[in-house]
Amino acid sequence: NKVYELVHPYIKEFGKRTIVLDSAAGFGAFLFNLDGIDYRAKDFDLTAYNFLKGILSPDKILFGNSLQNVHRSSFNITQDAKLIVVGNPPYNDVTSEFKNGEKGENLCDKDLFDRDLGISFLKSYDKLNADIVCVLHPLSFLIKEANFKRLKSFGANYKLKRAFVFPSSYFENTGSTKFPIMIGLYERTPGGMGHNFIRDFEFEILDSK
Repeated sequence: NKVYELVHPYIKEFGKRTIVLDSAAGFGAFLFNLDGIDYRAKDFDLTAYNFLKGILSPDKILFGNSLQNVHRSSFNITQDAKLIVVGNPPYNDVTSEFKNGEKGENLCDKDLFDRDLGISFLKSYDKLNADIVCVLHPLSFLIKEANFKRLKSFGANYKLKRAFVFPSSYFENTGSTKFPIMIGLYERTPGGMGHNFIRDFEFEILDSK
């Protein structure tokens, strides 16, 4: 898949020190091309966790909330490892769930809190000091300046290298209102990126063929 294509050069560069992490792994769609590469997968859905244990190494599968007690040791990752984060973390605005009469809440470390789980996940990658991040998230996280400011530490420490945009209609169960999603490849970089950088960035359109 496109995510693996984007992170593969870094896996080659980092070599045996590489660990690939999907902290909202679901049923493991982003971990299928990792033969011979160390990885970790975590999810708080018990059905997904049990499924992952059946198809991947059980000692690399973790159960729990990836936004609580966030540090490398909670994922069994050493400080000297080269960490690459991949995946499709949830991007649910819990305030909209409240409006729909649902119990919307974001249980996370205080410094990660945001009303949108997706932004909390991006901030968690910075807290883990990930070297490379390649995940899916709404394009609006970057192009809307108010949203970009909510990223805080992530925007201050990461720079977007490539971005592929596609419509949410590629996925089922994304609601009636369609919106652009992107695959973003980020490198941990001193100084990070400002919103002016995003305004000038050349986004690519993902070819669905």
